[in-house]
Amino acid sequence: MPNTQIVAVSKSKDALRASLQRVPTTKIVFISSPSTVKDVIELRNFFSIELKIPTEIRTLGTKTEEACRMFKEFENPILHLIDHDYVNYMLVNAAVISGVPVYFSNGRGAERISTPEIKFKELISDVQVEILEELQEGPLSLLELAERIDCDESMLYYYLHGKNSLKGLVNLGLVKDGDQIELSETGRAVVSS
Repeated sequence: MPNTQIVAVSKSKDALRASLQRVPTTKIVFISSPSTVKDVIELRNFFSIELKIPTEIRTLGTKTEEACRMFKEFENPILHLIDHDYVNYMLVNAAVISGVPVYFSNGRGAERISTPEIKFKELISDVQVEILEELQEGPLSLLELAERIDCDESMLYYYLHGKNSLKGLVNLGLVKDGDQIELSETGRAVVSS
């Protein structure tokens, strides 16, 4: 089944060309940081002219949730890491959260990396998903959150911190607990995935 290859900025045309021969691809999406746009435009033009493959450039910041939303836009996305770039860390986090296969370039083409498949939404209850969705608006106190999801505070504490078989949202690293309860970056990415 053809894939959409999502590639961070790369200086190696040969590595990407070899990858395209090994992995059926219908589109290449080049990821750029604001400082690498010029390099990415040159690379995109090369591949769209030489191989006549549809290409696109996306400029992403450093938020994992942005990449999770982007992955959802494409059919059969794969992440292909060619060169070392700081944006790769964020992209790999988003790929793992979103269940997107990750490949790296070994000079002969793309090889798939074994990544953990963490399906957070399968690990947590419907009420916990509702809690994450409520926290998208911003931090809330325990009382405010309990009122919004129509749950007493002791039950809400249970959903946040877990017990026995239920993993708490705090333990999973999806929310930060303090005077105000707020989503972590991973929590934002899970809600976006």
